[in-house]
Amino acid sequence: MICPNCKKELNDSKWCPWCGIKLEPQQDGSVRTPDDKWSDTSVGYSPVQHIGKEVQNGAPVQQNMQNPLRERTNQVPANQFQGNMYNPPQGYDYDEGEGMKSHTKILLAILIPVIVAGLTFAALVFSGVINLSKDDRQEDVEETVVYEEEDTKKLFKTGMNHMKVGDYEEAEKVLKKLIEEEPDNEEYVTVYQIVLNYNRSLESLRARNYEKARSYFKKIPDEYVDYDIYEDVEDLDSEIKEIETTYEIFEQVKEFMSNSDYENAEKTIDLIDKSCLTPKDKSTINKYLTEIQQHYEEEEKEPEVELSSAKAEEIVRRFCLAYVDAVNSGDFSIVSPYIKGDFYTSQKGMVSSLYSQGIKEKFDFVSVISVQKINDSKWDVKVSEGETIIYPDGEMSSKTYTWIYTVENINGEYYLTGIR
Repeated sequence: MICPNCKKELNDSKWCPWCGIKLEPQQDGSVRTPDDKWSDTSVGYSPVQHIGKEVQNGAPVQQNMQNPLRERTNQVPANQFQGNMYNPPQGYDYDEGEGMKSHTKILLAILIPVIVAGLTFAALVFSGVINLSKDDRQEDVEETVVYEEEDTKKLFKTGMNHMKVGDYEEAEKVLKKLIEEEPDNEEYVTVYQIVLNYNRSLESLRARNYEKARSYFKKIPDEYVDYDIYEDVEDLDSEIKEIETTYEIFEQVKEFMSNSDYENAEKTIDLIDKSCLTPKDKSTINKYLTEIQQHYEEEEKEPEVELSSAKAEEIVRRFCLAYVDAVNSGDFSIVSPYIKGDFYTSQKGMVSSLYSQGIKEKFDFVSVISVQKINDSKWDVKVSEGETIIYPDGEMSSKTYTWIYTVENINGEYYLTGIR
């Protein structure tokens, strides 16, 4: 339908939403206003088309339709027919009560949702769902906190990535910054302590400060088994244990050397992994090895011996007594332990010959005249020797001889090796 006043499309409302004129729909589909001078049911004219009609006996009278505005009885300009419920067109009998009712409906349609929204908001405020005490600044703080939480998670992930590739120095730096941000986060603190003490223990190990290395290692939390650093921590533990074992052996070497037990000291040194020792301790081991070598060289070296006259006399006397007993008994084994070389062979024949002849001898004396050194282990000893010969018929003869015996030191023992 078309509004007879403003010519705009209408809905089913009794009022034109565009110009505010009250409308009455007719059976033929047209609309009219309550005032007859605005519309006609038989014709369906619009208000403009009815301008120029006069009402006679309650019915409109057709006027000149060529220019109805000019021939209208009231001669109202066309532009004055445009209006609304507040400013109706001139000549229009506006029903003020009906217009106000429509206006009220519109206002209510607008106000009711607003009122409901206001009541809902008030209820939310009263229940604490909405806190009006929070200002924009506090909201910014909340957003910042969320951002920081996300940032620390990224920082932790970065530290774990460094740990995964074995870059523990960078991991320590990142995790240190992380616990400065969240010192109460147990996992962050635990991981930081793992990496920190691992790095310090490794540094001490490389510096050969093994006690300090073990001290830091003991501070590594047991949770290290749950992270990628696990294998490196286990390797570090094995390395420290190997070094500790080396130093236990090193202490044993020190004890052997202090007791001059060179043989056991040398054997124990062979068990030491010298790569585990500090430079100072390596130097100590080298000194021990030198001392042990010198000891063995001194033992292997034949000592320089000086043969005194008294010692020479003792050696010759021992031989003379054994020789007399061997002749008298015919047992060469009595004298054989004291002689060597050619002298051994000649004296064996002499003992056998004298015994077969029945001749016996008696030792009287021996006196050293001189001792002359030939080399470090050989001497000529000149003696005066007296003995009594007893023949088979009982006759006895005392004789004095001057002999030069050759005396040699063989493996620490003295032997007579010649006579002239």
